Amino acid sequence: MIKTGKDTGEVEELKDSDIVCNCNALSKGKIVKAILEKGAKSLEDIQTLTKASTSCGSCAELVEQILRKYIKGKPRRENKIEKIKKELHPFDEKFKNRMKKYFEEGDWQKIPEDDRDIRFKWYRVFYRKVTPGYFMIRIRVPNGRLTYEQAKVVSHLAEKFARGQIEITSRQQINKMG
Repeated sequence: MIKTGKDTGEVEELKDSDIVCNCNALSKGKIVKAILEKGAKSLEDIQTLTKASTSCGSCAELVEQILRKYIKGKPRRENKIEKIKKELHPFDEKFKNRMKKYFEEGDWQKIPEDDRDIRFKWYRVFYRKVTPGYFMIRIRVPNGRLTYEQAKVVSHLAEKFARGQIEITSRQQINKMG
């Protein structure tokens, strides 16, 4: 019988062959193996090693219960963004050089997802998934006021880099589409 987090009582009641993650057909035994043999210490580790709770996520609570049973202390939760920053912080010189290379090459498809979707945001460059190949740059407008000179510069940049389009947001910022 396939079980989910909602119809199982205690983790101890589960057999190693009982399915914990229906989406990926993963049993308790495979999750325990990832903990005991492969050193998983967090939900994210289990997700990486087994793919449990990476589809619909409804089994995440049960997976964490299994973690608590098999590791001492509280399972650590690792924020995906923090993990990526530990690997290479966006303000690191190495990343700045990589970013410069991406712009020089001009092929957005060669940009790794972590850089494109996460690290670029630190520089206010946002990848637009709805329009593949296009990015948006957000310009802060303090107090919602621009001088004439500032507006001319924004206009010039929009013409040169953003197909002549800008968007004024409800948060008094300007988005340049390009």
